[in-house]
Amino acid sequence: MNDGELEHPAHPVADKILRLLADLCPPEISETLAHHVRQMLAAEAEAQHERERLYAAFVSLLLDALVTHLADDDPLVTEARAVQSRLLPPLSEAELLALRRQVEAVADRVTERESLARERIEAMITPLRQLLTATPEPAGPAGGEPAAGRMAEAIQLATARLAVALEEAVSQGEEFATFLEAEMGALERVGEGESLAAHQLALRRELEKIHRGQRRLNHHFDQIRTYLTQLEADREHFTAELSRMIELSLTDELTGLPNRRAFMQRLQDEVARAHRYGTPLALAIIDIDRFKPINDRYGHAAGDAVLREYARHVLSAFRHHDLVARYGGEEFAVLFPGTTPAGVRRALEKARARVHGHTVEVGGQRLPLPTFSAGVAMLHPGENGQDLIRRADQALYQAKRAGRDRIVDAEEDASQPSG
Repeated sequence: MNDGELEHPAHPVADKILRLLADLCPPEISETLAHHVRQMLAAEAEAQHERERLYAAFVSLLLDALVTHLADDDPLVTEARAVQSRLLPPLSEAELLALRRQVEAVADRVTERESLARERIEAMITPLRQLLTATPEPAGPAGGEPAAGRMAEAIQLATARLAVALEEAVSQGEEFATFLEAEMGALERVGEGESLAAHQLALRRELEKIHRGQRRLNHHFDQIRTYLTQLEADREHFTAELSRMIELSLTDELTGLPNRRAFMQRLQDEVARAHRYGTPLALAIIDIDRFKPINDRYGHAAGDAVLREYARHVLSAFRHHDLVARYGGEEFAVLFPGTTPAGVRRALEKARARVHGHTVEVGGQRLPLPTFSAGVAMLHPGENGQDLIRRADQALYQAKRAGRDRIVDAEEDASQPSG
C-alpha cells in the first residue's frame, strides 16, 4: 500500500494531511508519521462506520416498533419501509441529514395520526353527549326509572371508558414520537465526546420501555374497538327505544289513535302549510252522543269499549292523509288538509252511516253504537290553530243543542243541520 492510500475509502482531509507530511518532513520521518496517521484515521473511520451501523440498526428497530400496530395497507407503513431501505452504511453527512428529516416526518405523521384519531372519536361522541343532555326523558312504566335515563347512563359509561382508553393510547403515541426526536438528537451527540457504550445501554433501556409501551398501546386500541362496538350497539338501542317512547307519548293508549299532543303538533303544521300555499284546511270535532249514561249504567269498561269501536269501525272511514285523533274524553278531532267543505261533509256522512245499525259488545250483550255530533270549521285567512278550534267547537255546541246526531258547519245556522 502506498503512503497516500488508506485501508478504508479515501477521505479528502486524510489525503491532504498525508500530502502535507510528505512535503514537510524527510522521507524517513514522513513515512513513519504517515503510518501512524493512517492507523489513527483507519481507527476513526472504523469507529465512524460502527456508529453508523448502530444508528441504522436503532432507527430500523424504532420503525419496526412503529409499524407493528398499523394495518398492512396503511400509507405510513410504506413511508417507514422507505426510510429503512436507506439505512445502509456507510452514510454520508448529507444522507444522515436526509434520513433525519425523513424520520422526523414519520414522527410528525404518528403524532398527527393520534391527534386525528382523537378528533374523530370526539366528533362522534360530542353529538351523542348533546343528545343525552338535550332530550327529555319520557316516564317509565309504573313510575320506574325512565328507560331513556337507563340508556343514557349506559351510553355515558361506555363513553367515559372509551375516553380514558383513547387518552392513554394518544399519550403513548405522543411519547413514542417524542422518543424518536430525542434519540435522533442523541445520535448526533455520539462521537462528540459522549460514550458509545453509555448510549447503547440507554438505548437498550428505552427500547425495552418502547416494547412495553407498544403492548399497552395495542391493548388500548383493542379496548377502543370494543368500546366503539358497544357504543354503537347502545346508540342503536337507545335510538330505537327513544323513537318508541316518542311514538307512545303521541299515541292514545286506549284507542291507538294519535292523542291531543300529536293533534296540536299536526294542526300547527297544517295551518302554516295552508297559509303558505293557499290550500283549504278543515277541522271537525266529533262528540259521541249520550256517552255519560253508558258509563253510568254499564261502567267505564263499557265506555272504553265504545271508544275502541269508534276508532276501529267508524273513524276508519276517513282517508289515510286525514289526521284522526282522540281529542279528549269522548271527543275526536279530524283534520282535512286540501279538502273543500263539500268533501268534508261527504266524509263525515260516510262515518255517520257506519254508526247506524252497528252494535258493540258490553258485558256479554250487544248494545247499539251511539251516534255522534260534529262541528266543522274551514280555516280563514290570517287565522291560527286556536281560532279554528274555537269555531269548530262552537259549531259542535250548536249541533248538540239542536238535538245531536248531526253535523253543523261553523258558517251555517244550527237550524239547517244534516240528518
